[in-house]
Amino acid sequence: MGKLDREMKEYFSDNRRYADLWNGSLFQGRQLICPEDLRENSPVVTYGNKEAHLERTSDLAMKQFRGNQVLALWIVENQENIDYSMPARVMVQEALQYGRQLKEVRLKNRRTYEKHQKKSDDGQNPYYKDAGEFLYHFRKQDRISPVITLVVYWGDQQWKGPRTLHDMLNLGGSDELGQELRRLIPDYPLHFINLSGLEDYSLFQTELRTLLELYACRRDKGKFAEYLHTHDECCSMDPGTFHALEVLTHSELLHTYLPKEKEVTVNMCKAIDDLIQDSMAEGMAKGIAEGRAEGRAEGKAEGKAEGKAEGEARMAQLIQILIDAGQLSVLSQALKDIQLRNQLFQQYQLL
Repeated sequence: MGKLDREMKEYFSDNRRYADLWNGSLFQGRQLICPEDLRENSPVVTYGNKEAHLERTSDLAMKQFRGNQVLALWIVENQENIDYSMPARVMVQEALQYGRQLKEVRLKNRRTYEKHQKKSDDGQNPYYKDAGEFLYHFRKQDRISPVITLVVYWGDQQWKGPRTLHDMLNLGGSDELGQELRRLIPDYPLHFINLSGLEDYSLFQTELRTLLELYACRRDKGKFAEYLHTHDECCSMDPGTFHALEVLTHSELLHTYLPKEKEVTVNMCKAIDDLIQDSMAEGMAKGIAEGRAEGRAEGKAEGKAEGKAEGEARMAQLIQILIDAGQLSVLSQALKDIQLRNQLFQQYQLL
């Protein structure tokens, strides 16, 4: 298990965040999973005997209860890299979970049957209604709980792996046999979410929303700084979310603020201020470099030695104007777009 898997497993072990992840990802923000109904389940599942058995480990699994009844088992698989075997991997994992439930029900039925057998005076035992129930120790009224897996993709690249079992199978092309194979074999689609490309972050109601919004703009320091500057809740960010942000962004600056002990509070406001300044400084450095390039171009074209200095000064002025106005996203875009930059020069009479 990699660092991201370990850290996100710890982050989502909080029932509030775990429920929020599912409700926001699959249920359009409807609160169908309540934190108080969740209990962590062993992520390791085995099936078989000593001679031959399968074992799989998921990142995190929680049971949802209603009273004493298990409604469902919710499994999360965090992925930083593309797994081209993901549909089959999830299918095996869920099959093993169903197998474990069957084993538990059969063991319970067997013990109950033996208990009834000892208490029976006439040798009759009505616990099993027919030979099938007796043979397989699974009664007609017995039920097992649904198992649902959510693949959470944190990677930078677009997911190009298979999203269904059919995407992995050699189904013989489009001929008649291939069409029949597609009809006969269940497709087994993944429940999949790419957290870099969400459209509506309002579906999430806990601090997970802040984490996801910052993660989405991690590659654009202008937008990243603007978000920190305009969202006051960032200064009250809990240490768990702060730590997850450090892991997801690979930020050396954030890492310096991590407490050595988990129970120690992070100096959030200081860390956020330094992040904003770091983002601004990077943007300013890039902008001045752009200004130098433009200045050199002007100097060469016009034969003026002062062209370089003029370009640098103009760019520095524009950067300062946009920072003072809090327009960090405009600044970020202007650093990449020469046409927009020239429009801003004209707008602020810097030409």
